[in-house]
Amino acid sequence: MKLFFISMLFITIACACKFAEDGKNSGNKSVKPTLKIRYLHEKDPDFNLLNNSIVNIGKGKTKLLIDVRTKSLEHYIFAFKENIIKISNYGGDSVDVYGLDNKPVRKDYVEPVSDTTKMLSAFIIKEQNNKYIKKCTFQDSGSELYYPTFEYKYCLADDIDNDGQPEFYLTYFGESDGLDAKPLKVITYYHFEKVKATAYYPAGNEEDEYYIDYDKNWKTLPKIIQKKVNHILESRKSETKL
Repeated sequence: MKLFFISMLFITIACACKFAEDGKNSGNKSVKPTLKIRYLHEKDPDFNLLNNSIVNIGKGKTKLLIDVRTKSLEHYIFAFKENIIKISNYGGDSVDVYGLDNKPVRKDYVEPVSDTTKMLSAFIIKEQNNKYIKKCTFQDSGSELYYPTFEYKYCLADDIDNDGQPEFYLTYFGESDGLDAKPLKVITYYHFEKVKATAYYPAGNEEDEYYIDYDKNWKTLPKIIQKKVNHILESRKSETKL
């Protein structure tokens, strides 16, 4: 009988540890034991299976899926898509070069260049009764002068406040022509409420300096999540020469 109870105790401990351990061995990181998180890219075996279940949500090509499951068996998908809305081609021909007498002296070949304009979109999706429901939507459309790009390294899910529910972090950079400061935005979805922090990177104007602006909802975030956002901003800043 004593041996039986010892065996049952061992099984109980093993099961309690399995939830966190599964996340570590699922191909990506499980950041908190309250959640099981997988980061899936196109090359990953489970990517297509999960992507096919949400293929009708949003336009464009799926680049990243963050698969989140809670201990209470809730299932979320954080999906990132890029949609090409325009391709502009330049060059690929020759132009006349004129001399001082305003007469052509030669022809120079202009190398072909292509500019791709994209629309970025992301969705927080919850599985409910075998249906997939959009809870949050993000979109930003580029132009010939503006080129937003996801910073996938800093697009995350976590439960940093350990409340059993995920918060989602979306990071993207707004490159553009001209000397205006370039924004790096970290959008946090906390209980599906949007909070934004924007770091501005100087781009040529001597008087410009790096600075961070927080929106009016910033104070609603728990301090530990504010710290996480600032860590993302500082990590990204450390990769850039200012």
